[in-house]
Amino acid sequence: MEAVILAESAVRLGNILALWLSMMINDTDRDRIRELCSLIAVEQDRHKLLKLIEELSRHIDAKDEGPKVKQIGD
Repeated sequence: MEAVILAESAVRLGNILALWLSMMINDTDRDRIRELCSLIAVEQDRHKLLKLIEELSRHIDAKDEGPKVKQIGD
């Protein structure tokens, strides 16, 4: 049951991140985040999964602290 919930969450996370990634400029960061999402989607070991999620979170936090994307209409 827990594996099913994690898999569904990974799919939702992937969809959200795909949209977010389309707004990112840095190709290296974009590629690493995509790689992390792919690894998260298939990782079976809970401890490895948490480490991957922590790394993904650090990348997202770093981007949130960086320059803001100008919104349409601003």
